[in-house]
Amino acid sequence: PGDLVEMTHLHEPAIVHALRTRYEKDVIYTNTGAILLALNPFKKLDHLYTREMMELYWREDGSGTGSGEKGEGTTREKLPPHAYAVAEYAYSSMIRSLEERDDYRSQHPQEELASKLSPCNQSILVSGESGAGKTVTTKIIMRYLSILSQRHAD
Repeated sequence: PGDLVEMTHLHEPAIVHALRTRYEKDVIYTNTGAILLALNPFKKLDHLYTREMMELYWREDGSGTGSGEKGEGTTREKLPPHAYAVAEYAYSSMIRSLEERDDYRSQHPQEELASKLSPCNQSILVSGESGAGKTVTTKIIMRYLSILSQRHAD
């Protein structure tokens, strides 16, 4: 499964088997709830990092504040787990917070904002052992966020 929480038997051998099966098919990203597991493929998988793949995680209108799903209405098809999905979620949450702050500011121009609104900060934790691919994953996320922020500014 694309999300390990969907497994009937959630124990170590089953998890290892699921990850191994996906890894052998060059499917290196797997969700476990809100956490993305990324396995180092120890080879280039350039098809995962094309502009077209990146655009799948953007909203249809190109604003870059998508939900990690593609399609419209009730026929939405969930996109596969990916570092882009994590970056998209962080970015869209930040943009949503900024928009809420701006809406509040326009409705209450005289009030002090600091005590009324939560910060717009977002964090992405990339963790793993030496050689696990943390630096590469961080570069992938930063590239996505850079391109997305450029598109949002245009």
